[in-house]
Amino acid sequence: MLHTDLFDAGNNKYGLGLYIGAVGSANESDPKVIQRSGSTTVAYGIKPIYGVGISYVYFWNGIFGKGLNLGITPAAGFDNSAKGSLLLQTGYQFR
Repeated sequence: MLHTDLFDAGNNKYGLGLYIGAVGSANESDPKVIQRSGSTTVAYGIKPIYGVGISYVYFWNGIFGKGLNLGITPAAGFDNSAKGSLLLQTGYQFR
C-alpha cells in the first residue's frame, strides 16, 4: 500500500508505504546431502531473510502520470539476530 497525500492532498509526487517481504539472504547452516549415482555431494543453500520496512517513493510526474520513479526502503529482518538492509528501487510507469 502506498499513500501519496503526505504533505499536501493535491500533491501526488511523494509516496510512503509499507514493505513486507525478503530483505536479505543468509547461508543455511545445515548442509544438504545430494546422492547421485556413485557420488555424494554436500551443498549449502541460501535462504531468504524476511522482514519489514518503510518505503519512500518519488514520482516525477505524479503517481498517475507516465514517468520515472525512485524509491528507498530501510528494512529490518530477523535470522538468529536482527539484520538491517537498505533497498533501492527505480521504475517507469507507462500509462
